[in-house]
Amino acid sequence: MVKRLLHIVFIGAVLACSDHSYRGDADAGVVEEELVPVMVVVGDPDHLIVTPSGKGQGAIDSDTKEAWEDASIYVFAFKRDLQTSFSVTSQEDSEWCLLDGSGDEMGSLAGKKARIGMLDSYVAWEGINRKIYYPQSNQPYDFYGYYIDDIPVEQEKITRTDDAVQIEVEIDGTQDLMTSKAELTDDQLYREDLTDEDRLDILNYSYSAYTAKRNIQPVMYFKHHLARLRFELYPGRVEANEVYVDSITVRSKDRAIFTVAHKADDRMGVDFSMDSTYTFLSLRETDGSRLRRDTYHTDYTGDYNLPLYERDGVQVGGSLLVAPDTQYEAHIYLKERGKGNNSMVYTYENVVPITCNEGVFEAGKQYTVRIGVYGMMEIDVGVEIVPWGYGGSITIDQEDRYE
Repeated sequence: MVKRLLHIVFIGAVLACSDHSYRGDADAGVVEEELVPVMVVVGDPDHLIVTPSGKGQGAIDSDTKEAWEDASIYVFAFKRDLQTSFSVTSQEDSEWCLLDGSGDEMGSLAGKKARIGMLDSYVAWEGINRKIYYPQSNQPYDFYGYYIDDIPVEQEKITRTDDAVQIEVEIDGTQDLMTSKAELTDDQLYREDLTDEDRLDILNYSYSAYTAKRNIQPVMYFKHHLARLRFELYPGRVEANEVYVDSITVRSKDRAIFTVAHKADDRMGVDFSMDSTYTFLSLRETDGSRLRRDTYHTDYTGDYNLPLYERDGVQVGGSLLVAPDTQYEAHIYLKERGKGNNSMVYTYENVVPITCNEGVFEAGKQYTVRIGVYGMMEIDVGVEIVPWGYGGSITIDQEDRYE
């Protein structure tokens, strides 16, 4: 079951007038002496995979959560208030900024580092402060998360303003970039033990000590911000089985502004318009290592009367994560050994445009580039969109975990 978007229509005068703003502590009943820890859930880690460590962690896919073991996310939590400035760190004011990296590293502008739990869906905080508590009030906070793979980020590359947190990044084709803002799910809001009045309070006080006491934790579903290219070979004729892929590079923008938190949710993402230059990104193995040589070729012995892309294909390497664009220039290097007593190795560079029927390669979508090989110097390229992203459902322990 995939995550459902929350569309709430309340019948009745009281609920229909809700403005989702913080209205104080009068009816919420937080116990003054009770400390309630901040806990965050990553949606569907059971259905996500980060490819094994290499130069970059690689694209996050649908399969199993074990590969999150070496991956980190970063989290911000800001007071939900029109006066709140995202430029203020938790070190400066822990009421305005409940969560960021400054509590672990003096002056840090990054988010609070965390890892995905392997036994459940909850994150484990890293750094000096392994436990963070909500204020003893019902003041709600907005939670933002981002995944930046292994991209090195210097503090001067991070900018925090009143409305946003942005990071200058440079991708190399192996790194996935994702963001999330925690939102109430249908399962949380429509639990059978809640009344309509409870739901109104949950809308007003999420996320806070009030909601955490009721085991309503921030849940983050991460959204991809790059386009993903996978490459497959298909035999155009029998002779194609002797042709090997030596390497594949794609011309893409690589420098961008990564907005990891913003008061306007739709402005979160990656903007490559800061730089007009392009570079060549190389397809690698799933572990980030160089593409294996003398490995990728077709070995088809079936019916050549079948349409080209209905024949058995071979995936080349892992995948390539690139800037969204209208088209790409791909350089596909093929090689073939001489026949008989000819021991020569012949190579050829095929330069081909990659386009799709939709006219644009979008962020968060995966495209299979199908290469029909007829010979070393004769290929045909087609593009197919295939699913990519999170899916499935999460199960959160209904016990009061913070106890």
